[in-house]
Amino acid sequence: MKKYVFIMNQFKTGGVETVLTNLAQSVEIEIDLLLAHPETDQYLLDRLPSNVHVVEQPISVPRSAKGILKAIQVGKNYRRTCQGQVPVAINFSDTLTSLLIARTINPNHYYSWIHCNPQALLNAKTYPLYWHLLKGAEHVAFISKAQEELFYSLKQSRRLDQSKAIQCYNFLIGQDHSDEEVKVGQPFFFSAARLDLRSKDYPTLIAAYKKLPVAIKDRYQLLIAGDGDDHDQVAKMIEQAGLNDRIKLLGTVQDVRPYLQACTLYLHASISEGFSMAILEALSQGATVVAADCPVGPAELLDNGKYGYLYQLRDVDGLSDQIQVALEKPFAPTVAKERAQKISQTGIASVKEFLA
Repeated sequence: MKKYVFIMNQFKTGGVETVLTNLAQSVEIEIDLLLAHPETDQYLLDRLPSNVHVVEQPISVPRSAKGILKAIQVGKNYRRTCQGQVPVAINFSDTLTSLLIARTINPNHYYSWIHCNPQALLNAKTYPLYWHLLKGAEHVAFISKAQEELFYSLKQSRRLDQSKAIQCYNFLIGQDHSDEEVKVGQPFFFSAARLDLRSKDYPTLIAAYKKLPVAIKDRYQLLIAGDGDDHDQVAKMIEQAGLNDRIKLLGTVQDVRPYLQACTLYLHASISEGFSMAILEALSQGATVVAADCPVGPAELLDNGKYGYLYQLRDVDGLSDQIQVALEKPFAPTVAKERAQKISQTGIASVKEFLA
């Protein structure tokens, strides 16, 4: 059985943790999971299968210039434990820290898996070093075609060898129907995402809901699952809109399937994506999706509107209008589920070909 060491920035809250868990369950490989920072959600760790071993390492890499030296030290420490049998190192987070650790562990055989909108990587002051390290990667994995195309259209990527690119769609496994019931008391729209205003467009979501006809707001609540650093700001937006009785922040929900099964519509307001596991999960439960046509991922997942409704980024009127259209013409649950199944089958096949 092949062995890899996956390096992640942390193991907390995000969809990337679900991606790794699904990957480990689907491919017969052995995985050492090395975390740069100690922040974890125990329930996510508990979901990891037995072929994943979480490496205990005493160093927490600071988010500062000193972090570069610490990251190199973490990589060297792990390499010493390998006794000459150093596995391929896979950077599985969109951070310089995790990429540097991967490169230090195995300079000749390291991969980098990109999960975000590539343009977001340019926001970091250290992006020139990030691109330099990507140039030495044996492979760069992308989770959507649009993501790869955007990455290689950037001027920073012109010196990188595109023949090293690998397509690995994210996928779901074990997304069976849940028997748990959601006790809300009335129909509702549902959204699940980090409360992070850098990448999630809560201002547009809240404003678009407010613009809906009174009859629709009276009938449908909006429930939002998730937590994050911007919780208080999002809560304040809801209060200022006068919607405290209509929009509810649920906090972290470990299993969103009952909500996805019960919701009338799934609303995905995002500024930036690389794929969107949330949309794939919604489709897998038969939900009708209304999503921002943001870079990148949603349009590809929904096949440009064939399997869900799209609105232009930050378009309050567009989102409000598409919600009303979706209420009139929802997608059949079987159509949504078949789309999710097809995407997941493609993703599983590509990951097995790449890693097994």
